[in-house]
Amino acid sequence: AIFGHLILKEKPRPASYLAIVLVMAGSVMIVWGDIRWDPSHLKGDLFALGAAVLNALYFLVQRYLPKSDRPIFFPYILGVYLTATVVLTLLTVVTGQAAQLGGHSPKIWLWFFLLALGSTLIGHSLFNNALDFFKTHVVGSWVLTEPIISAVLAWAILAEALDPRVLWGVAPIYLGVSWILWIERKGL
Repeated sequence: AIFGHLILKEKPRPASYLAIVLVMAGSVMIVWGDIRWDPSHLKGDLFALGAAVLNALYFLVQRYLPKSDRPIFFPYILGVYLTATVVLTLLTVVTGQAAQLGGHSPKIWLWFFLLALGSTLIGHSLFNNALDFFKTHVVGSWVLTEPIISAVLAWAILAEALDPRVLWGVAPIYLGVSWILWIERKGL
């Protein structure tokens, strides 16, 4: 919302700010127990924060381009995902982690494929496409539902336990993102 306002002049409606606070409160409820000030945890937190900023900038760039100047959607996302795959593979090799790519069972490779298909190809492509219809803060808020969906799927498919913090944070996040969408669609 801040970047969209500063760069694109997309000012959220006043009530959207309250909804954003609600979403942030739910996010804090989820991550509060994981906050650690030792360097090993802080490093991961900083990487996550950096990834969030880069994701916001990615949305801003796509939204900034006039529709007439945007590349055709499917070749564009194919290029983005292939570039990401190549860069991440090279980083894996350069950092000496390439050995971790091998030795997985066919079942694990199937799960990797399904993650790429569901989460990236379908999920992230829907976010990209939604930028043609919604302001960046609306689409960005819905991105915050991904970890919740992932946790529920891990519980349902892999029988992983749901952390109570996730359960407490779900309601404010979904209420907030739904409220943002409703406010922006209704023009309140």
